[in-house]
Amino acid sequence: VSLASRRRTESLYRALSDTLLLQAQSARKAKRHQVAEGALFTLRHLEGRREETGVPEVLCSAAAWRRQLEEGELSWQRGERSFAMQKMRALLQRLSTVSESDQQAASAYSTALCLYGNWLGDTRSESPGVIIREYLEKAVHLMEKVTHRGGVIKAYLTLARYADTQYQRIERQMASQVFDAKRQLLEDTKRDLLKLKSMSDNKQNVARYTRTLKSHSEEDEIAVRSMEADRQQFLEKALHNYICCLRAGDEYDLRVFRLVALWFANSSHTRVNQIVKRDGLQLESRKFLPLMYQLAARMSEQGSPTDLFQDALQEIILRNTIEHPHHCLYVLLALANASRDEDFPATGHVTGNTRQPSRSSRQGGKKNLKLPSSKVNVDEDKVRAARKLLDKVKQRRPELVVPVEQLCSAFIDLAYHDVESHRRTKGPIKLPPSCPLLKWSKTLKAKSVVLPTVDLEVDPTCVYDNTITIQSFDECFELAGGINLPKILSCVGSDGKRRKQLVKGKDDLRQDAVMQQVFVLVNKLLNKKPTAHMRKLGIRTYKVIPLSQRTGVVEWCEGTLPFGYYLAGRPNNPSIGAHFRYHRDDWSTADCRNKLTETAKKGTRTSKLEVYQDICRHFRPVFHHFFMEHFPIPSVWFEKRLAYTRSVAASSIVGYIVGLGDRHVQNILIDTNTAEFIHIDLGVAFEQGKTLPIPETVPFRLTRDVVDGMGVAG
Repeated sequence: VSLASRRRTESLYRALSDTLLLQAQSARKAKRHQVAEGALFTLRHLEGRREETGVPEVLCSAAAWRRQLEEGELSWQRGERSFAMQKMRALLQRLSTVSESDQQAASAYSTALCLYGNWLGDTRSESPGVIIREYLEKAVHLMEKVTHRGGVIKAYLTLARYADTQYQRIERQMASQVFDAKRQLLEDTKRDLLKLKSMSDNKQNVARYTRTLKSHSEEDEIAVRSMEADRQQFLEKALHNYICCLRAGDEYDLRVFRLVALWFANSSHTRVNQIVKRDGLQLESRKFLPLMYQLAARMSEQGSPTDLFQDALQEIILRNTIEHPHHCLYVLLALANASRDEDFPATGHVTGNTRQPSRSSRQGGKKNLKLPSSKVNVDEDKVRAARKLLDKVKQRRPELVVPVEQLCSAFIDLAYHDVESHRRTKGPIKLPPSCPLLKWSKTLKAKSVVLPTVDLEVDPTCVYDNTITIQSFDECFELAGGINLPKILSCVGSDGKRRKQLVKGKDDLRQDAVMQQVFVLVNKLLNKKPTAHMRKLGIRTYKVIPLSQRTGVVEWCEGTLPFGYYLAGRPNNPSIGAHFRYHRDDWSTADCRNKLTETAKKGTRTSKLEVYQDICRHFRPVFHHFFMEHFPIPSVWFEKRLAYTRSVAASSIVGYIVGLGDRHVQNILIDTNTAEFIHIDLGVAFEQGKTLPIPETVPFRLTRDVVDGMGVAG
């Protein structure tokens, strides 16, 4: 047989065995066990014809190891646990004899150790210490020698998760009433011992009782100390291996959330801070970017040179800000500018006018002279820490920090520009010539600032060259309506596109920014699930940039309109609403509201239900017309209606989980191009709606018009 023919046979065998194994794995994950069994049977049959096909024994053995591992996992998933563990033990014995000389066998041996260690933990067949020492750590050492990147990442993660599970188990035990009672008993015993030592009568009985108490006390103390030592050991292993997993690759980057959660929960432990400072700072800084708000929120001035937590925390934030300034600068500036809201009067401020700075500004963060406009609680310690960190960044990258600082100051000044006299103005409103934002945009420094409301992909190389920068701002703005009259301002980017931004004042946007962060995380999790990815499940997000405690800039969602505007029109023009256009004989929204208000004051539960049902009969849903109006082509109509249904489903479930409230029809936008739901004004979250004077008890908005858009099947 020629060399070319032999190589072709080997390639075909490798491709066929890989395909069959992948089919078995996919079928097992989909719980189609018969399909998986069929693929594994074919693979076994192929291995039996090795001599006939002329495939080298090494290649056949590698496929056989992987096939046996998959057979074990399949048996375990089918509930045949004893058989699976027996089979895995036999495989471990065979692999242990050849793993030193065969790299493929060593890789399979490591995987088998991880699997068997997890199974021992699930069945509680062995102590956690033995599982970690004899199986999971051994698997990590083997994979590090083999230098199998995918395998070593999984080995690190397996060890980290198991150690984390054991840490949580001990945490629950130590937080239980039983453990508290044991500690209390230990303290009582120690007090009794001290009292007995001071007693002088009947010394023989006292000595006997003292020995008994001392013996019990020592046993209890050993048990408590042992539990605390195990807790610390598991915590350190979890932290170390999570860091190793993150350092080895990007497949499990979301584990950084658990790493930081463990660190924050044990921030007073010296050893934990040492591990984070020693190992965590070796991670690429971008790994921590999704948690910048959470990291920055825990900053404070370092109390002493030995404050290891603040030392490690501020070093991570500093690295991120220097290497990824466009993602981090606004987070730091929002903290540094936290007291800026007190610089502005309650009414009458004209953007660009000279104002009396607050005592905070004059004295570098001392006690504030609060003006009547914005009484906010400012954490001065955090503000000083943010300013000091900004100074460090400014020393190393002044060309980036200074113009962004100026932009934030100009935005804050514009946010407090009093427009009460223009409340009823419908057209554009000209900005005063003194507006700092207009002056700043005409400087050369403005041309280097990245447009803050544009999504910027994280660059692992930390080089941000091809970015969209600010070129100019329009000299006119419009009002978006509402109590605080936020301003709609257009900005021209370096790509020539004009983008709208919503400048908000007297409104805390920090929670909105955190909720957008949650939505981004949910989208990543959904994207990892094949079924969710196939259905394009997700939540529409937009940029929210807090500038201080009560100002910020929000990305304007182009091509959208409020759900309520489509249904009922504007307050001064209800005739453009779909309810009026399609059902003119129906009651108006004002009539329905008045009837509900009347019966709410003096009606019984039965009469309220009757009035509600009467309103439903005279106010029919119309949202299905939205799809007929915007998507007249049948195939597009079907596609967009399906996208709408999935968007409502995803946002409703996630909104329920995070306790999102205040979901009235003006706080939900509908995209006229994609038919997606977009939730705005996310200030009422985490079940805050249940604490309102009239508690919100409905988990999410699924009214008749929302369902009507889903079609006849709902």
